[in-house]
Amino acid sequence: MRVLILSHHGCIRVMKQGFALMRNHDVHFMQNSVTDEAFLLPMKECSFYTTRESLTAKLAVMPDFDVIHVHNEPDWLVTAAKKAKPNTPVVYDCHDLDSQRDGEKANPDEIEAMKVADAYIFPSQAYYEGATTYHSLPPHKPKAVVYSMCNQMSIGPLPRVRGIAYEGGIAAPVEGYNYTRYPAYRDHRALVEAMYYANIPIALYGVSDIFMNQYRSIGALCFPPMPCQYAQGINPVGLGLRGLRGEVQDDGGLHAEQTL
Repeated sequence: MRVLILSHHGCIRVMKQGFALMRNHDVHFMQNSVTDEAFLLPMKECSFYTTRESLTAKLAVMPDFDVIHVHNEPDWLVTAAKKAKPNTPVVYDCHDLDSQRDGEKANPDEIEAMKVADAYIFPSQAYYEGATTYHSLPPHKPKAVVYSMCNQMSIGPLPRVRGIAYEGGIAAPVEGYNYTRYPAYRDHRALVEAMYYANIPIALYGVSDIFMNQYRSIGALCFPPMPCQYAQGINPVGLGLRGLRGEVQDDGGLHAEQTL
């Protein structure tokens, strides 16, 4: 199957899913930028766009795909893909929805994307239920949950010990660092402190240097991103992070297009 992975900045979830799909499918990555240039090394095919207009124009002249897998944000990527390739199924991997953040409402692009997408992927069961209810998603459109997972090639072997491993975005107030909008949903300081006092180890992978001191001071183990490991291949393993799931999972969920 030929798959187009479409995103804005090629985040860690985009890359882990895309590289897993490369095992059995032809995958083309298309993005505005990547979070680290090392992610480009394992890609067999990739291209870039600059604006919404350039994306629509490029998609219109590209060969057909069996499926387009879109990661938000921004949500308008779904609408642009569907406009350019109306006969191609568009899977909406919606892991950054305004409607699912505390106290926020869906923006117009999110509402439109939910309407035009042909199938949906969510990062947790709670996200699945929340988004489906909020948008009254029709039951006939396929939906699946693909948890965000730690990747063995990027964080090394995990000892089978009691504790939590987290790989993803982190936030905290930092003097001299200005946010356009403070991402409260990425502020995990209360969780880390609670884990520390409960004597439960918590390791944070992919943490930016500017946040490390704050999280280490309240008991977390912090490790920087190690994206160069992705050039060596992919081996999805199991610590499900959303909802603090602790059981080992296999990589079957990462091949969501086969199901959808």
